[in-house]
Amino acid sequence: MIKVADSKYFHFAKEQIRTSLIQRDVNMYFDRGLWKNLAATGFFKLRASANPAAGESSQLLELISAFKDLGRGGLDIPLTVSAVAQAITVDLVRKFGNETQRVSYLENLVNGNYIGSICNSEAGAGTNIRGIRSNIQITGKQMGKMQIEKRGATNLSDADLMFCSAWKNEVDKKPSLEVFVLERSDAVQTHLVDKLAGFYTGLTGSALMQTENFNITNRQLGEGKLGFSILKHCFNLERIFITAVITGVLEGLVQEAMTFACATSPTGTRLADNQYIQDKIIEVFSTACKLSGMLSEITSHKGISSEDLVHFTPFLSVMKTTTITDAGNALLSFYEVFGFPSFTTSHVAQKVLRDHMAMRFLGGSKEQQKIILFDELSNAILGVGKEKSEKKNVEKSA
Repeated sequence: MIKVADSKYFHFAKEQIRTSLIQRDVNMYFDRGLWKNLAATGFFKLRASANPAAGESSQLLELISAFKDLGRGGLDIPLTVSAVAQAITVDLVRKFGNETQRVSYLENLVNGNYIGSICNSEAGAGTNIRGIRSNIQITGKQMGKMQIEKRGATNLSDADLMFCSAWKNEVDKKPSLEVFVLERSDAVQTHLVDKLAGFYTGLTGSALMQTENFNITNRQLGEGKLGFSILKHCFNLERIFITAVITGVLEGLVQEAMTFACATSPTGTRLADNQYIQDKIIEVFSTACKLSGMLSEITSHKGISSEDLVHFTPFLSVMKTTTITDAGNALLSFYEVFGFPSFTTSHVAQKVLRDHMAMRFLGGSKEQQKIILFDELSNAILGVGKEKSEKKNVEKSA
């Protein structure tokens, strides 16, 4: 890890998120006032996507660094994961939204008045797109019968905007997977955090949206048949942002562990002189370095934007899987450094371990499946496989 100047996001996280971390965890409290303060730093103004027409360049590298600093300073995985979802929804509106959607939603998302949620996971399907059952049956001009049920989505239970994947069914047309923007009044949201073993300082829940007459005017994101592209865009951003968050958290925990281990006890001894403790801290440090190195494979490309991430999809999938598995082992090592105090619910070692385990189960780790899934969908829907087959037949004939 190379020492760099602390950003305003690190200082904000250290001074406002870290200082209230344990109290919010004990109270199972998502602080919307703190959320608004985060937005006031300009965090959600950072642009992942470029907009050449408006002369706006991508700030993806700054956003990755900001997420890392937020994790390092605050050590609050759930709150920062909520910020990941928010940043992605902001990017979706900027990149795929029409003028009405941008006017209605963008400023409220950026300033923290609205909380956005990416709603893809469903019971019995997870994030397997082929298993999605949510749908909107078009019954008339801009009207449809809506049946959408999502669960385990970050920021649900208190979301103002829900970006939901659902099949759009129209008479005499093939069903198409689309992303619809639903508002708070469209859904019944359920709080799930109190049923989890961790993630108490964030938002996770389920949502049911069911109506016979739903006006889809300005609710579909993007032009027709963009659903798969939008979801792939979401997955790629989520993979890199989550890795940045966890890398930052691990770097912050190295500092916590070293401060604790190097303190001199009343008897004049230091835990840092114990080889077992050294090994545990080194594992946390090594994992942070490993993830930081993987991130640098992306951040070393100056001027990169979210649109370019499609070229790194396999690598991003491996990076996310590594983040989930290796960081879990590192957090267990951090937990062991502190001995008995880490057994108490008020200790940061227990909180980060519980939060990471909850994130692992909620967020899923079947990244390789997603790669295969999108390849299969490309073949089946876009005809990529068919074109390759026809090309081979032509070559054989020749």
